[in-house]
Formats: sequence, C-alpha cells, structure tokens
Amino acid sequence: MQDNDRIEELKKSEKPFSESELRYPHLIENMSDADTVLRETIEQYNALTELAADAIICLKSPDTVYMWNRKAEDMFGYSADEAISKPLHELIVPEIYREKAYAGLIEFYQTGRGAVVGKTLELTALRKDGTEFPIELSVSAMNIRGEWHATGIIRDISERKRLENELRDKLDEIERFNKLMVGREIKMGEMKQEMQALKERITELEGRGGTA
Repeated sequence: MQDNDRIEELKKSEKPFSESELRYPHLIENMSDADTVLRETIEQYNALTELAADAIICLKSPDTVYMWNRKAEDMFGYSADEAISKPLHELIVPEIYREKAYAGLIEFYQTGRGAVVGKTLELTALRKDGTEFPIELSVSAMNIRGEWHATGIIRDISERKRLENELRDKLDEIERFNKLMVGREIKMGEMKQEMQALKERITELEGRGGTA
C-alpha cells in the first residue's frame, strides 16, 4: 500500500490516529494491536526527531529514505511526502559526488561500515532549488532484522562558514597591515642609518676642511 493511500485510509477510519501514522505510515502499517510497546517506542522516537534542531534522515537499501523529519523539510526544501521512498542521493547529494557515494553504499549495506560511518564530516549538500550549501554530517549504522540501515544527522553550517570566512579575511587584512608596518619600520631604520652615515661623512669632511 502506498503511503498516500494509507494516510487517506487512516483519515477515513473512526479510530484515532497519531502524527507518526500520518507522517510515517510505512513504519507501522503492518503492526498489530499487540505491538503496543513497539508502537509507543516509535511514537516517542518520532516525537523526538520532529523536535530536533538538526535534520534526521533514515535510509535503507538500496538508497531509500524512510524517515525525514521536519528540520530536513526546512533544510532541503522537500516535504516528507516528497522525500520518503525516494533515492536520497538524487535528492540532496551534488551530482559530482554521487558516483563515489553509491560505491560507499554498496559496502555499507554489505558490512555496516563505510567512510562516513561513525565520523563527523563537513560536506556539500543540495537543496531542492538546486543551491549547494555546507553541512556537517554524522552517520550511524543500525542492523534491523539482518539488514543494515543508516541514520544521518545533518546540520546546516552555512552561518558558521560565513563567520569563519569573515574572520579569515580579517586575519589576512591584519597580517597584510602588519607586514606593511614592519616593512615601514625596516625602511625607516635603513633611512636612519643612511642619515647617520651622511652626518658622519659631513663631519669628517668638515674636519678635513678645518685642518687644511
């Protein structure tokens, strides 16, 4: 059953339905009423992800999004409906990096390991409108029923990078000014030495003139 069909079914039913059932029906549609504890756990987890300040995205083989929180919607411009069940790398990875990323996915789904797993990396991501921006990415691996899944936590670091660039430009400006001032001091020192040498030469010549 497609997610949209599931949502419509829930809306038409008389039983109460939750925010998670509307946003992530694929996670709970096969649960029986006996799965109360698991259902509640998913509800709590989803509530936390929806309040998170970072984008949280869950991924399964081959490259399929199955969780996309509200911050991910704000950050990338895709709604959960637009992103869920779609290939993640086609949505948010710049094309120039995709071939390498796909190769990493093959290893990850076989072993649960990869170049980005368990690390915090600075990368470039792609918004729906085509603009690229800097992100900080942390990826963790989960083995669910023998299959590897990935959870990515993504932070937009555009503002931090802007400030870093401003500070770097300011530092460069200070260093240039310092070099200029040092150069002037050296030049002044050389001029003082030349003046002193001229004074000594004049004194020497005057002395010679007085004894002539």
